Amino acid sequence: MLAHERKASAFSHNQALSTLLFLYREVLSIDLPWLNNIGRPQQTKRIPSVLTKDEVAGLLAQMDGVTALLARLLYGTGMRLMEGMRLRIKDVDFERHVIIVREAKGSKDRVVMLPRSLAPALRLLQSGTDIRTVQELLGHSDVSTTMIYTHVLKVAAGGTASPLDSLLQV
Repeated sequence: MLAHERKASAFSHNQALSTLLFLYREVLSIDLPWLNNIGRPQQTKRIPSVLTKDEVAGLLAQMDGVTALLARLLYGTGMRLMEGMRLRIKDVDFERHVIIVREAKGSKDRVVMLPRSLAPALRLLQSGTDIRTVQELLGHSDVSTTMIYTHVLKVAAGGTASPLDSLLQV
């Protein structure tokens, strides 16, 4: 009925089936073998939408403050949202223009390029801003944690140009 009459998505169909299976097996302790034979629809694979340079520039122009810095960092480095949120200033190497992404996908560390256009804003976090502001920006509850994270880490070299720098033509 969900698939044919209501034209529900594959996700909704699978979720409803899983809910019914859980209800009968775990809550009511009733085993209905025929439920196992109900086919699960495959999710449609779609090509991802990609913004043009002009669309990205327009979007970034509408942002300011920490939100803008994070958005530019994600676009310029290819980092995932949670990687950007977990970034510590000690993971930024200004001399080599790289960022160490700790425990990325698959719990592996990786190195990404530091967009040259973002280095001044991130250096403001490193040395030009009072420690309480940096603490708030990084979301630390204890200032001693922030003080630990403000030391710069020396890492491998990186020479790849960031797409943010080409967008901003730095």
